[in-house]
Amino acid sequence: MDTPTKKPSQISVTSRTSTGAGLRQLAHVAWQLHQSRLWPQAEAIFRYVIAEDPKYARALNNLSVVRGCQNEMAEAEQLSRRAIELEPANSSYRSNLATTLLDLGRFDEAEAEYRKVLELDPQDPHASASLGILLLRTGRFDEAWPFYRARKRPKRYAFLDEELRGWKGESLRGKALVVLNEQGLGEEFQVARLYTQLCGECDDITLTCDPRIAELMVRSFPALNVLAHDDTEAIEAAVRKADYVTFLTNLIAQLAPDAKPETEPRDYLRADGEQVAGLRRKYRDLYGERKLIGFSWGTSSSFKQSARTIPVDQWKALLAREDCQFISLQYSTSAPVLAEYARNMGVSIAVDETIDAKDDLDGLAAQIAALDHVISIDNTTVHLAAALGQPVWTLLMKYPHWLWGLKGDRSAWYPTMRLFRQIAKDEWTPVLEEVEAELEAQLAETPANNKSCSPEAEQDGRVHVG
Repeated sequence: MDTPTKKPSQISVTSRTSTGAGLRQLAHVAWQLHQSRLWPQAEAIFRYVIAEDPKYARALNNLSVVRGCQNEMAEAEQLSRRAIELEPANSSYRSNLATTLLDLGRFDEAEAEYRKVLELDPQDPHASASLGILLLRTGRFDEAWPFYRARKRPKRYAFLDEELRGWKGESLRGKALVVLNEQGLGEEFQVARLYTQLCGECDDITLTCDPRIAELMVRSFPALNVLAHDDTEAIEAAVRKADYVTFLTNLIAQLAPDAKPETEPRDYLRADGEQVAGLRRKYRDLYGERKLIGFSWGTSSSFKQSARTIPVDQWKALLAREDCQFISLQYSTSAPVLAEYARNMGVSIAVDETIDAKDDLDGLAAQIAALDHVISIDNTTVHLAAALGQPVWTLLMKYPHWLWGLKGDRSAWYPTMRLFRQIAKDEWTPVLEEVEAELEAQLAETPANNKSCSPEAEQDGRVHVG
């Protein structure tokens, strides 16, 4: 008799794993899988654990977290509430429930839960920062910033002394200031808009940044002393001599507390001009006078990754336009993968393999600056494009990052950006249809483009490799 083949999602257990210690060990493995973003596998193990012990509150809560990452928010809420029923005083479970309610758009309920967490633990930095973000998202800026400032210090700066001389708006004339980056590249590009204003107030500024954008920042802000955030020795020395130290996002609270920065050049980042010109010539030689549109559809960010991503096949109507050449700006997606997408959809997608959109951010900046337009989901690409002053259309999920607010099609932060919002949660089709209609109207106002491509542009099937 043949032995049935086990599927990868099936779990091999013994009688020992059904004991309390065994279940805790399994739950620990499941959490490690979650941290590796292996959510289906984590879900399967947590479900087994809960079936064996329905009153295992931590497993219920952690399965709620996993289901939230899978964008299954209704079940995430139910699981979270079951965990709280078992342990009502557990602040982390309530914090998770609040985050889930926030993702469901139930802001008043989420706020109430975050405040309950802070009653249980007034020093909880996650709940404080999360409440601050909720208040920022709903436009209650004055109330938000004190909560947001209580967030945890990034792990990369654990080597610094616990007590830093924080800048709280004091005069910086004749003083030295260190600005420490803390979050993702999107925030670094966003807050960079404030550096020109800051340089007008302080002559001695040291900025830390992701090593991948150090060259771009040096070129864009020559008055700043730019350090890669992994240069611990140089950062320690700068902090020792500084009069004040602040974290990146705190600059918004000090210089643009209502998220409406003072008027500055809309193209405050500077790509390498020679590289821009070379890429522009190459694309024109390959694609004639077609409108050159960079696009990306996904994100590697842990913030609502699945909810923000639009599957490539949903872009088909846009990609099929013969008067535009769509050029992939998507990081971590190879040319062969794009080739398969293009063949399956019968469309043309260009990918320039000389640009590494993940690790060569200076090259990506040059590529974006060489294009006519960018259309993308909310990810690093839209922040970079807007900071370069390029026209960019950003496609937003129903409840997006606080910077975008909850309504309106314009961003006070980025003058060249237009926002396209989901009306119904997880429904991208109407958003893409609005983008298609707007692009059609825009192209109708311009002279007909030359639709011809060079023979080289037609190599490798329907994917053009620059």
